[in-house]
Amino acid sequence: MTTVSEQSPAAAAMTADRALIDALQGGTRGMREAGETYLPKRPLESSEDYKARLGMATLFPALSETIAAMTGRVFARPLVIGDNVPAWMAMDVLPDIDRQGRNLHVFARDWFAQALGYGISHCLVESPRALGVRTQADQRRANVRPYVIQIAPQRILGWRTDAEGNLTQVRIRFERDEPEGEFGTRTIEQIRVYEIGRVRTYEKGKDSWIIVDDVSLPLARIPLVTLYTNRTGMLTATPPLRELAFLNAKHWRMQSGNDTLVDTASVPILAVAGVQEGDDIVIGAKHAVRLPPGGSLQYVEHTGAAIGAGREALRALEDAMRQAGAKLVQPDKATKTATQATEDASRENSALGAMCQDFEDTVNNLLDLIAEWRGEDSGGTVQAQPNLDVDPSPNESMNVLLALRNGGALSDSTLFAETKRRGLVAEDVDWEDERERIAAQGMA
Repeated sequence: MTTVSEQSPAAAAMTADRALIDALQGGTRGMREAGETYLPKRPLESSEDYKARLGMATLFPALSETIAAMTGRVFARPLVIGDNVPAWMAMDVLPDIDRQGRNLHVFARDWFAQALGYGISHCLVESPRALGVRTQADQRRANVRPYVIQIAPQRILGWRTDAEGNLTQVRIRFERDEPEGEFGTRTIEQIRVYEIGRVRTYEKGKDSWIIVDDVSLPLARIPLVTLYTNRTGMLTATPPLRELAFLNAKHWRMQSGNDTLVDTASVPILAVAGVQEGDDIVIGAKHAVRLPPGGSLQYVEHTGAAIGAGREALRALEDAMRQAGAKLVQPDKATKTATQATEDASRENSALGAMCQDFEDTVNNLLDLIAEWRGEDSGGTVQAQPNLDVDPSPNESMNVLLALRNGGALSDSTLFAETKRRGLVAEDVDWEDERERIAAQGMA
């Protein structure tokens, strides 16, 4: 490596997958901006026709909706802050953990969603600089509290580790704005090099990167916390929904082709036979067409067979995408035993359940790092309250349960329990009390 801004091979290797994820999460506009990368131009297609086709293409948002749905499952209920979290942290830090108005639950939800999309996401823990504040004791006296910065994986340029695999250096891209003129601003590129106990800041000069700041940090480790959802190594990962992303990109191409076919087939073609060149033919509601003997005039229309086949292929692809997303909450049958039929076991044996457990450990590590800025050993723990039910639409499955009950294959008490589990009945309603109320009110 010759410059501080050069991307390491390990960081560059993840670029292609992220480009596809970025385009899909950008929606229709993002895919249109990607142009021929994900919607190739046909060999004989003119630039004008391709531009028109691209302008009509719309994205089926399978990837972005799956990420939102799975993130919603993990954060179905607020995070539980443990009693062992220091009071100063619970009162001063967690309600506005990034100094941008996001509390821990909201920040963690956005952090997890980014990690689910890319397979990895990062957080930096920093503390504001204040006059005379040099040590952790000074921070406590001045009430200077730490905060976190969410770092997208694209901003990590490279890193180093020691023989034991511990992180010893990481380079991160930043930007800062400074006033320009009376109303404008200009953006200055920065690269910060974090090392144990030290951070250097470089800015882009006219011909090279120039160091503009070099400060010490009161920590025994680099203040970077990484959340993985599909780890492959130190600070490397692959998107856990990558195959879904490929299917989504395929759907984008097929949808565009089918839409173009429908648009073309919607215009019938008038075919005329037996008319000599130069003969005038007027087509209209108040005009008659004079044809020579043996001449014919008819519309040629598409049979629609290809359109129907295209639509069926799109539906099959949409079903495949739904199944690819649903696999995150399906228990691993290869490792599941007879004693793992409880809700906790389902949580541990599904891919999303494993991600949820890793997320809890990572957030606890984040709290410990925040505490280290104040010279404390532990930041306490938090616990997620996810909804990892395999049934993606639990309310809709009530019809199946009602049919089983009416057919004598399910008891009233089990039906009531399933209704309660789906949140359709309040948690404090007891079945025995409810059965007495039903008996007292008589037949409906």
